[in-house]
Amino acid sequence: MPCALPTPFAPASTTRAVCRLVWLLGMLMVLPLAAQDLPPLDARYDQADPAARWVQRVDIDNATERAALDTSLRREGRNPVLRLQSAWMHADRGMRQRIERDAEAALRLSEEGSLTRRMVHYNYGWIRFHLGEFELAKAQWLQAYALHGGQPDWVPSHFALLLWSQGDRETALTYYAKAAESQPTQWGREADLDAATADFGPNERLAMQSMHEAWLRDAP
Repeated sequence: MPCALPTPFAPASTTRAVCRLVWLLGMLMVLPLAAQDLPPLDARYDQADPAARWVQRVDIDNATERAALDTSLRREGRNPVLRLQSAWMHADRGMRQRIERDAEAALRLSEEGSLTRRMVHYNYGWIRFHLGEFELAKAQWLQAYALHGGQPDWVPSHFALLLWSQGDRETALTYYAKAAESQPTQWGREADLDAATADFGPNERLAMQSMHEAWLRDAP
């Protein structure tokens, strides 16, 4: 579609400027995911984050554990950690509507700016990731990263995994390289990936192993 004049009397220079602006806006709309809203690659990412841990998950095949969580929720329904545990349980059972109910409740009930709020965002990101909802996982992890306010060490590996899972292998490897630089014992040349991915699912473990191998081939 040709770029229209802003007014019937606009000079040619104005028309060119408007067309240029329209073109730039169009390019921004079609930029790949990797170019938008991702943590910078020039940070060190060497700070431990106590919020970057999974809450204890309920064994969905264990009726006693499920009942114990239900009892705790009846007693402490406004406990954000319990609501987060419930969201994980519903995720493991594939009950999507209940996931959102409990995860959003955990966010509302956690104190703004607190470690618990960060932990909820971090876990909610993993829940969304396991459901294959990568954009929503990204949003939660970005919130956890932003609330940390520093350079948490989990960021490069998690965003590498996210991008790899979305098919952006090139950008994923740049984040993996940063992870290997920031945490060489976990992701570097001599890393023990079995230990580093012990809590990961089989698909995530395979993705990290594939990235490690690809990074080794290209690493100087």
